Amino acid sequence: MSESFSQQVKKELCAVELGSTRRKQLVLATIFANIGVFRGNTAQISTGFLPLADIVNKQFYNLFKWEIPPVAGGDIVRYKIENSKYPEFKKLLADILQFVPFPNSLRADPASFDGEEISLILRYLFVSFGSICDPHKAYHVELTFKRQLVADFARRLLSLKGIEVRVVRRSHFWRIYIKDAQLIVDFLGIVGAHVALLTLENLRLEKEVRNSVNRVVNCDSANSKRVAATSVRQLEAVGRLRSAGAMSKLSPDLQRIAELRLENPELSLRELGELLDPPLGKSGVNHRLSRLEQLAAEIE
Repeated sequence: MSESFSQQVKKELCAVELGSTRRKQLVLATIFANIGVFRGNTAQISTGFLPLADIVNKQFYNLFKWEIPPVAGGDIVRYKIENSKYPEFKKLLADILQFVPFPNSLRADPASFDGEEISLILRYLFVSFGSICDPHKAYHVELTFKRQLVADFARRLLSLKGIEVRVVRRSHFWRIYIKDAQLIVDFLGIVGAHVALLTLENLRLEKEVRNSVNRVVNCDSANSKRVAATSVRQLEAVGRLRSAGAMSKLSPDLQRIAELRLENPELSLRELGELLDPPLGKSGVNHRLSRLEQLAAEIE
């Protein structure tokens, strides 16, 4: 069975190096605070995502020198901390996140974490109990939480990163939804899913160019058809430059005319020039767009 887009993103995130001991502690604490089950002097997690299970197992050994054999049940892997190990693990949860299972509390101030730590926490909240739709089908990220206090904590962390969301209750869980394409791109960048981010950006560009082309090919008059043919060629050039990551290397003048052509595929050269500040004549606009086509043609 082929991997889902969500699984691919999570695998990418699990491959990111953790670094310092504190960050390894933060990862383990985040996972257990989100999906851990606590009873008496035991803490247990269950996951069907093997890369996450491997990370948990490695951090048990890295941080405590524990070798805890997993309990396998079908496609689910379970790790259980109990007896003499539990007090030391409980202390880690309290020290790193100020998370105490009994009573259920999480008192860590989101602002007390630096930017990379916030990204790390959000990364493993997503990996442990989150999902993302294939962007070919829909723009949708979902973070799910067993505990409302962890959901509220995540909401505040996202706010610090410029993403405003709300927490909703659904089927005994708390959830955060992100459905805006740009916010999803921002979220993927924050958690470190850069391959997935580029996939989504390229898909957005393809849709944007396709929609722009569709707008111009429906023209009726002969003159409009000439404008449309030229515009389609220019849109394809801009799309190729953006896909190659070459837009940031263009001069400000070329960047601006590329943006205007993408936003206004139906306009003539004269009309495009009137949108510039200061306005530019038809020949000047044509020169800049021709330069974009030339640069796009040089991309292998």
